[in-house]
Amino acid sequence: MRFFMMKYLMVLLSLFSGSVLGMGRVNELCGIDSVKTIEIINLPSYVTTLVPLSKEGLNEIYRYKVVVNEISDLYAGKIIDLLQMKYFRKEKYNNIRWGVSIISKGNNKCEIYFDAFGECGSVNGINVCFEKNEMIGWIKKEIPLLSQKIGGL
Repeated sequence: MRFFMMKYLMVLLSLFSGSVLGMGRVNELCGIDSVKTIEIINLPSYVTTLVPLSKEGLNEIYRYKVVVNEISDLYAGKIIDLLQMKYFRKEKYNNIRWGVSIISKGNNKCEIYFDAFGECGSVNGINVCFEKNEMIGWIKKEIPLLSQKIGGL
């Protein structure tokens, strides 16, 4: 009985600690179940700035912007899958280089910002770090212009 009780308490503690630490999946913060439009902005890492960029700063001086309206079901499904990545909360401010804004068919909006490596950023205004973020890699694969290391058009 004692072993059962200890196991039960350990399970409860692990569930509680996950919620206290602010861990979860990105789509839990977004609430997106469909994709109508995706907007991507980027300031490549080879462009230097005097101070780390906030999301507001990125929105003012981005180098590239791609907007895709009426996303096909194939791509929409992939984007929804990408939103299943895990996150944990982080208090520190990040040097933002990517912005991804997703609008659902129901007009819900999810704003995700990333640093140059896609490791940390924010989701709908909440500072987070990501576990196994595949979104930046997918964007670079689907929109090769955004995968350039140095230079531009």
